[in-house]
Amino acid sequence: WIENYEPEFMKNLRQKIHSHPNLEHMSHACRLRLAFTELGPTFIKLGQILSTREDLVGEQLAAELKLLQDSTTPNTDP
Repeated sequence: WIENYEPEFMKNLRQKIHSHPNLEHMSHACRLRLAFTELGPTFIKLGQILSTREDLVGEQLAAELKLLQDSTTPNTDP
């Protein structure tokens, strides 16, 4: 069910980054991972947690969100 859920802030974010040239060629899971990264540390942590729950988000999305555990740069903002 989470793959089909799109709250208002996600719609706005999608419109904001829609001009990205490669976005149309990315999977839904990849775009969601990028959105979590764009939204900041709280959403990155949420993505990391969801990546451990294949039963909730599905195998493809869980695999993509696992990239948030390995390749996310540390937040240096105070």
